[in-house]
Amino acid sequence: MIEISYEQIANPHFTQAIQKLYRTALSPRAAFFLRGVLLALNKHREAIRERYTVDIIEKYAVRDAAGAIVRPEGDPRGFTPVAGSESEAAQVAFGRNKATLPYRLALSDLGQMEISAADLDALAPILFLPEEGADPVGNVVPLAPRPQAPLGSA
Repeated sequence: MIEISYEQIANPHFTQAIQKLYRTALSPRAAFFLRGVLLALNKHREAIRERYTVDIIEKYAVRDAAGAIVRPEGDPRGFTPVAGSESEAAQVAFGRNKATLPYRLALSDLGQMEISAADLDALAPILFLPEEGADPVGNVVPLAPRPQAPLGSA
């Protein structure tokens, strides 16, 4: 299991990058793991929307005379926060909450897929990325031995 923040789940670049990955032919193993991640993400997104409505919108939204939430024109999910409320701080704290995902993909699972650095950054929460001193598929690369001074020299 891995943890990912609500903020990362809601990041549009993360969503676009994972959809791009979903539409790409991968090895059966990678496709299986990606499918599990996507199913979990979809379940979390629904729960996050419900929790956001209760924890943020219901508490901080401007309401009309009838008590209904005032929505910005053209944005049926949005809301206008009450002036002077702690809405912004509450939203930042909400975004730090974590959800769990069942799998993480290895960079080598992407095979020969071409991927931008921006997509790689966006997908980092669900990828095993090589550590410094490792090759791109995650194998440790031994460091070259240091040259030593000949014996008897300074």
